Amino acid sequence: MSHQEHSRYFSEDAYKQGAQPKELYIVPNASHVDLYDRMDVIPLDKLTSFFTRYLKKAAPKEKSHEVVGANQ
Repeated sequence: MSHQEHSRYFSEDAYKQGAQPKELYIVPNASHVDLYDRMDVIPLDKLTSFFTRYLKKAAPKEKSHEVVGANQ
């Protein structure tokens, strides 16, 4: 989230209501739009570290051979 963002309170409210693990990271000197594609301000190392630590690798789903609606 940008430190300049007028909607910063939305992120802060979501953070307060979210379950752990969570981290609210304010990107200094960046606007909301900067965080779309300004690679020099997007904290990719921070994001990668958080997701690597807290997201479990999902087991591959088995392909279903069932045809939806076939028995209707």
